[in-house]
Amino acid sequence: MSGFTQLPNAVWETGVASDDALLGLYMRLKRQANYREAWFKGQKIERGEIAFAWRKLGDRLYPDGNAPAMNTLRRRIELLEKMKAVTVEPIGRQFSVIRVSNFDTPADTPADTPADTPADTPADTPADTPADTDRRKKESNKKDKKGAALRPSLPEVSEFAKSLDPSKYQNAAGCVEDFHDHYEANGWKQGSGRPIKDWRAAFRGWVRRQAEFARDRRGHHVGDPQPDIRPAKRYKPAGVSA
Repeated sequence: MSGFTQLPNAVWETGVASDDALLGLYMRLKRQANYREAWFKGQKIERGEIAFAWRKLGDRLYPDGNAPAMNTLRRRIELLEKMKAVTVEPIGRQFSVIRVSNFDTPADTPADTPADTPADTPADTPADTPADTDRRKKESNKKDKKGAALRPSLPEVSEFAKSLDPSKYQNAAGCVEDFHDHYEANGWKQGSGRPIKDWRAAFRGWVRRQAEFARDRRGHHVGDPQPDIRPAKRYKPAGVSA
């Protein structure tokens, strides 16, 4: 892969840049992220996203063989997610998608892009009439109402959590406030900056990820092979009959 990877200025305003390990991981994720749309196993992977399997992620990000332990890598990605540098969404049981935040920022745009002029601004053109202004206001109000309808209240999220199957979504009720606070603070947007279209799907993914992180903290991974424990043979000195 040729070229270079730019670091968005917004990253320096977060805790990512204060830790070399986190910053290095963020840059590796950004380097691996798609620079254009692609398809993987029937799933559309957008620009700034990575389709991956946890068991192979370390080798993919650290081809030099210096990958951290899986538990360490998961904890660091969890911290990046809390810092809103990335978001992780499981796609079925086969793979997950990491969205790298701040992928499309002014820092990723060539600095020699010419600045807008008054002629480039629609509101400053002679053709802009009071009727045009009124039309734009109405369109803006429609968008605001539509966006408000997609933002659930805390009681709505709580009721939805109660409706989930507890065998599949453990501790859903305990995730309600953290989920609602997180997305309420960022305007109900994905890590890529696109608005969330289905908050129920986002909540289910949030609950699943919390369950995965909880298993990692206990040192247990679903699907890990169990050790082959066999009984020790009884020692019998030479020449001694049983």
